[in-house]
Amino acid sequence: MQLGLLMPFGVTGTMMFTKNDHPEWDVDLTWEPSNYLQSYSVGGAYHPFKGAFFVGARIREMQLHAPWSRGYDPHFDNQLGIGPEIGFRGWFDKGQRWLGSVSVGAIYIPSDNTLLPVLYTLNVGLAYRAFKHAN
Repeated sequence: MQLGLLMPFGVTGTMMFTKNDHPEWDVDLTWEPSNYLQSYSVGGAYHPFKGAFFVGARIREMQLHAPWSRGYDPHFDNQLGIGPEIGFRGWFDKGQRWLGSVSVGAIYIPSDNTLLPVLYTLNVGLAYRAFKHAN
């Protein structure tokens, strides 16, 4: 689960690839529902120092209106964006069950039918590890 600014609430599934029990790569799928601005995204992150700090990128499909809302136009309201992300992701406990994260990012939406600026994001997340693969 995550809380953030541009999209206030989201649900994320993350797969973390580790080396010697240190994070190396992350891949996630995120859904951020809203009555007005919805977002579906895929993100990838690299942990260059094998610790909590990460750099990554995100591809985001944004819906400027929900499909069930009045005035929904699929050509105008569905926009694809891409952008960088940086942040920290670390364990809260020694058993490595609770994972916290904080990240900032930017989303650029190259579109010919809307004039959206670069959108900046701030996300704070808390995750529970469902399982750990045995090495």
